[in-house]
Amino acid sequence: MKQILTACSQYFRKKPLFFFSFLTIAVLCFFLVIKKISFKEDISSFLPHSKETELVNFVYENNKLSNKLIFSLKLNQASEDTIDALIEGIEILHEQIAALGDRYITEIIYQIDQESVSEVQNVILNHLPIYASQEELEELKKKLDNSFIPEQMSRNKELLVLPSGGFLKENIVKDPLHLSVPTLQKLQKLGEFQNFSTETGYLLSPEQDQIFMMVVAKNAISETKENDHFVELIEKEMEQFHIETKNQYRSSFFGAIPVSVSNAQQIKKDSAISMVVALLIILFVLYRYLRRFTHLILLVVPVIFGALFSLAAFVFLKGSISTIAIGAGSAIFGIALNYSLHFIIHFKDTSDPDQTTREIWFPLTVGSVTTIGAFLSLLFIKSDALKDFGLFSALTLAGTLLFVLIFLPPFFKKQIKKERKPNRSERFWNRIASSRIEKLPYLGLVILILTLIFGYYSQRVQFDVNFSNLSYMTPEQKRDLEEISRVTNTNQPYLYLVTHAPNLEQALQQYEALYPTLDSMNQLGYFKHIQGIGTLMHSEKRNRAQVEQWNQFWEVHGDETSNAIEKSSTDLGFHAHTFDHFVDMINTPFEVEQIDISGLQKRLLDDYIIEKEGKVAIITLLYPTVDPEELADSPLSRFENTLLFNRTMSNESMVSILYEDFNLVLFVCALLVSFFLLISFGRIELALITFLPMGIGWIWILGLMGIFNIPFNIVNIILATFIFGLGDDYAIFMMEGMVQKYAHKKELLTSYKTSVILSAFTMLVGIGTLIISKHPAMRSLAQVSIIGMISVVIMTYTVTPLVFNWMIYKKGKPRIQPVTLLDYLNTIYSFTWFILGSLALNLMIPIMMIPFAPKAKRKHLYHRFFRAISYACTKRIPGVQFEIRGNDPEKFKKPAIIIANHQSHIDLTAILGLHPNIIALTNKWAWNLPFYALPLRFADFYPITENIEQSVEPLRKIVNAGYSILIFPEGTRSEDCSINRFHKGAFYLAQELQLDLLPITLHGFGHILPKKEILLRTGKITLQVGDRIPYQECQKMGTYQEIRKQMRQRFNTSYTALANEIETVHYWSKWVAAQYIYKGYSIERMVKRNLKNNNNYQDIITQMGDYQTIKMTNVGYGELPYLAAKVHPYLDIYIIGGEEEHRSILQNGLNIPANLHLSMPGTDIQFDLEIDVQSLNSQK
Repeated sequence: MKQILTACSQYFRKKPLFFFSFLTIAVLCFFLVIKKISFKEDISSFLPHSKETELVNFVYENNKLSNKLIFSLKLNQASEDTIDALIEGIEILHEQIAALGDRYITEIIYQIDQESVSEVQNVILNHLPIYASQEELEELKKKLDNSFIPEQMSRNKELLVLPSGGFLKENIVKDPLHLSVPTLQKLQKLGEFQNFSTETGYLLSPEQDQIFMMVVAKNAISETKENDHFVELIEKEMEQFHIETKNQYRSSFFGAIPVSVSNAQQIKKDSAISMVVALLIILFVLYRYLRRFTHLILLVVPVIFGALFSLAAFVFLKGSISTIAIGAGSAIFGIALNYSLHFIIHFKDTSDPDQTTREIWFPLTVGSVTTIGAFLSLLFIKSDALKDFGLFSALTLAGTLLFVLIFLPPFFKKQIKKERKPNRSERFWNRIASSRIEKLPYLGLVILILTLIFGYYSQRVQFDVNFSNLSYMTPEQKRDLEEISRVTNTNQPYLYLVTHAPNLEQALQQYEALYPTLDSMNQLGYFKHIQGIGTLMHSEKRNRAQVEQWNQFWEVHGDETSNAIEKSSTDLGFHAHTFDHFVDMINTPFEVEQIDISGLQKRLLDDYIIEKEGKVAIITLLYPTVDPEELADSPLSRFENTLLFNRTMSNESMVSILYEDFNLVLFVCALLVSFFLLISFGRIELALITFLPMGIGWIWILGLMGIFNIPFNIVNIILATFIFGLGDDYAIFMMEGMVQKYAHKKELLTSYKTSVILSAFTMLVGIGTLIISKHPAMRSLAQVSIIGMISVVIMTYTVTPLVFNWMIYKKGKPRIQPVTLLDYLNTIYSFTWFILGSLALNLMIPIMMIPFAPKAKRKHLYHRFFRAISYACTKRIPGVQFEIRGNDPEKFKKPAIIIANHQSHIDLTAILGLHPNIIALTNKWAWNLPFYALPLRFADFYPITENIEQSVEPLRKIVNAGYSILIFPEGTRSEDCSINRFHKGAFYLAQELQLDLLPITLHGFGHILPKKEILLRTGKITLQVGDRIPYQECQKMGTYQEIRKQMRQRFNTSYTALANEIETVHYWSKWVAAQYIYKGYSIERMVKRNLKNNNNYQDIITQMGDYQTIKMTNVGYGELPYLAAKVHPYLDIYIIGGEEEHRSILQNGLNIPANLHLSMPGTDIQFDLEIDVQSLNSQK
């Protein structure tokens, strides 16, 4: 891949005219295509899709109630004619606001229109057949049998002579029996003017010290541009009003529209300020570092290209895009900017654009692919805007990456690299980048403790579903809201009860089905107030039933009632035919076709009915007396096609959907990132280490948010995913830098770390400056950004190098071979068996204390269990072949002093597994080891003391009981598996106790578990039981000091013979291959392939045993000389020539055998054999 990229760069550099023409044509084509794209400004597209959320959005978008603005006036100084002054003021204000015209205003309500009131009353009076309920007619039926009608007619006369009789005349004439009163009372309760004093015909507060006016805006709340102008005009008119009235009034106006306009204005203002501040800081810092204005321009050009590429691609993929997606996607420009930043910073080090491309293409591509995959996973979310956002971001990053790798290098020319003194800014950033904070003592422990603390506090992080907390209100709006809410319901919590259907008839039927339940709950005190259509509008089915009920009632009682009314009216002196309207109504069958309540519907009910797009919704506003959450499972929510919700409840529902989607996204994202990391680095260990900072960083982010009580919300959670993506890129660059340094000793790490820290700085400043914002949503972005970026950079700078170096080094020295995940798993598995075995031995001790047999037999039985468990623990080590040689039970029949070379912690369990009649002398560490100490003591193991003479008698008792004593004469484990100096203790005891010696030679134990390691490796271990050396033969050797020397020589001979037999090419091939892991997947794969194809070079290496000095050329990565040097440790191998890259791999190896030489000796040497390894490999 790097050859292709380099070839493209060189071709474009040779043909500059073609290069710039090609770029120009590409950009022009992008612009021509982008002209065809359509932009969607629907803010609801950001919300997830479901049947419930679609209905909620439908209500919020088309709800006429949200388009109302409320104005109020109060006198600054109270006076005797307060009401008149308020009326005068509202008339002036009405005139000014009305002058804004029907471009912005649909209706203004500032006084009770008597004509409208009369029209509404007439509708009800003319439609008594559909408003008189069955209960009311039954009640009337009971009253008709007595003196009800004469008494009622008498009361009517009394009412008419009152001062207010003029207003009641029409009601009494058309409804002398007052059948309309219950409906009119319901009308008052259901109306929006119930909190006002309306005696004057104006909307006054109950104290009559404040007057109100309502303005119904023409444009929906989402029409930000029009509403912005509308609110601006209102504010100007309000200023003019105060000038004209000489500041006599304190005015307020409030509504969803001015709040939305304030939000938009504040976001623009905050964004502009933070952008200017951020740009100034970023440009200053980058210019100080780069020192070239052209580099600053080239920093931005790839991002612009990427954005144009993305928009052009959208035309072919979708044809339209959400403007919200573009706005949110602008945040990823910071990620895209990193690509060109990495290139330019690295170019400053190499002075060669082609070399820069070759060195950064891999981490840049891997980081980009994983980030692009993460954004593409947003396509699984049920939100159009988020889908657009994910696709737009992914395409922008893809286009930017394409430009940086192919089109950016030709802008740079290769320069002669000169030693130059870095400027002050470079020194500052390079000093930060070159710091090795991962080497700080106890850093790993500090990070672990902090991670545990943050993990605990992460449980406190909440998801704020209340979108109002993300809304901004000016101090004036807060004051106005408080002022207006004293009288109106503006600030009172309420719920939407929505019934919906494809047409009005079905919607009304569903509403009628639930209304009895709603009325019952209202009677029980669940609501302070209900606002909606109530029983004022019926379905056609209900109307027919009502009319039929009316006609049937008056068919029976019509004549009687008519006669009673006429008689009473004559007796009371009413004019003849005064009540003919009512008499005709009850005596003439009413027809459904006569129903026409359009006047009532237009005046009062239309605000509660939405008819649009083949869907009808009937809205009822409920002002509860209980917690709205308690009503979520009320009987109202169980009706079909009915939804009960408020802002918080609907937000929770939407968040729940998003939460489920985000879980899927995180799962897909994790799979994609893990997959690409795995195939890119070729080792699961490197993939996990690269992923680890993101995982720990996420815990830190959540923990810090929990500590500082910063909640997640629908805005900042998306930014958190950006930071997660940035952490991915940073960790990949850090990992690639460490791999290159480990493999070639290339100092790319400092360059990579510099680009990472500068990238993090630009992102932190770019979004972090929003902390000065007044808008809560913008401020929440900054809070998460600051916490996230700091956490991500700390994790990248510490965890990645800390874990990687730990796998390669231990206490600053190279490990015998790097640690792998398999080593971990094998060690955990084996240690688990050891713990379980120790636990079983502990549990058996109380059983062995029961005197079910003589003590000696119980002890022997315990030793048999001890032997079985020890053997199982050694045999069950995964990936380890355990071979036992010479294990004749006769050798253990009589007590003896067992002596063995000591290489690892598993030597003891391996030998104890040979026979039950073995006890061992143990050191203090094993004697006090938890889980293991008690079984050792119960099995009569004996602790080693400084004065061996004192141990003779206690051990004599053990020997007399038939047990052999195991002692490691070396006293400690050998670091290089060689036989160290023997101590005298074993041989002194053999003389004092007159016991035979039983030598056991161990091989391979130190290779699978070296002395300074705690992790097991795979391989082969061999235990060879030698022949018993009788006590008499030992006596012939001389003193125990002389025996010690001779036995060490025997062990050396035995071990050397065993090593020569076992340590073949197949034995060392895994170790050799392990020296190449973590140096690059292609290198490791090539080495393993060569070893496999050449059968571990068995034939050629076997022949080398006859030579002393060998010269090898074209050795590639050096697996053959490595393997030959391990198999033949006394053979000197010299490597000559080879490619620079291959030699750097060899020269920087950490465990090069002493007999493998990477340069020619100072004196002439006659080589016994010369081998061209390349020709050898090419034959396979």
